[in-house]
Amino acid sequence: MSDRMKDIIRRTLVMLPDIPVMALGVAMYTFANLGGDPFTSFQQGISLRTGIPMGYSSMACNIGILIIFLFINRKMIHVGSIVFSFGLGPFINLWLALFEKIFPNGLEGNPVVRYLFPIIGTLVIIVTLAYYLPIDLGIQALDMIAITIGEKLLHKTYGWGLYITYGVMFVIAILMGAPWGFGTLVATFCVGKGVDIVRPRIAPTIQKWCGIKPAASTAENS
Repeated sequence: MSDRMKDIIRRTLVMLPDIPVMALGVAMYTFANLGGDPFTSFQQGISLRTGIPMGYSSMACNIGILIIFLFINRKMIHVGSIVFSFGLGPFINLWLALFEKIFPNGLEGNPVVRYLFPIIGTLVIIVTLAYYLPIDLGIQALDMIAITIGEKLLHKTYGWGLYITYGVMFVIAILMGAPWGFGTLVATFCVGKGVDIVRPRIAPTIQKWCGIKPAASTAENS
């Protein structure tokens, strides 16, 4: 086995635990029904319009963006992009099914837990995004857009790109009739800045696990 292949396998193994955890954050937004982050709301809008389960609308959305970036900037696509595109959706469905068993009547009768769900979900999303970006093994669909806008076009941070991406997706989600509210506001104002704060602090540790030097990461220097 070549050194390059060993490197890809090692980075993939470091990345894999991030997928079900990130899906947990998305599922917490969705189950609370207080509005998710704008990307989740966008996917919920697709789900409402098509009637397909939330997890599958997430998968379809991610794959669609992935196909677009095959023509725009295929350098952003790698093993991680494929894993996230196909892996997040099924895990979102699994988490939602688990929540439905734990809370068969939903969270409307438990306002404290209901409002905690999107707050915890936001923290989960921040950490999982900050965790996987330094691995530099391809990025998921949403981050392709955010990095392209924030770092490539505006020459600013990932967070700036995410704010703009979220703004556009939020408008489209509302037009599709997707729910929005407390969770949407928390995510919109906290995720981008949160990732900008957390990412540089944990990147050296994540890269050490991957066996790469921080300077070798194109994701950090793009």
